[in-house]
Amino acid sequence: MTDKVITAKSKADQMIKRLAGGGEVYNLMKGEFESNFLINGQAISVWIEKFRVTLPMDNLTPGIIQELSMKVMELHQEATFHHAAAQSVSQFIKRGSQLSYYHRFNELTEEYKKKQMKLPAAATLEVMAKAGTEDEESAEFRAELAARFWKLILEHLSTCRKILETASFSVNNELKLEHQNSMAERAGRGRDQ
Repeated sequence: MTDKVITAKSKADQMIKRLAGGGEVYNLMKGEFESNFLINGQAISVWIEKFRVTLPMDNLTPGIIQELSMKVMELHQEATFHHAAAQSVSQFIKRGSQLSYYHRFNELTEEYKKKQMKLPAAATLEVMAKAGTEDEESAEFRAELAARFWKLILEHLSTCRKILETASFSVNNELKLEHQNSMAERAGRGRDQ
């Protein structure tokens, strides 16, 4: 029984060490990525800061809620535009990449036919046609990443909007209750006189 516990514990410790090492790599990559990967000409860190919405839950008033709601609405409009543009660029690059691949694939098959050589297996032709397309694949990946980034920003803003709606409901109910209590208190004082 003790051997099993020690073995399980040592395995768990090894796994944690491996994952912690991955954590260091993750943190380095995250920092580099946020600082150096550009979307719409800006580093991701710039966009994160711009679209961060801080909700001061300890001191919410109807005025603050309205101000934050307007900010979220403006940010949502901008993010919607960026998302639509990113999706269009992504589709454009993807289609261009596909056409380039098909063109290269057809060139290879024609080349073999002209030389009256036996065509390689389809999988081999596919690999040959994809050779040298790293830039296109990278562009396609970057475009998809930008579209996903803007989609996540939109989801974040929708969540903020929902929180603000809930907070607005709560604050309004609290104000209504305070008003009712105040009116009841005044009515009680009026009867006492």
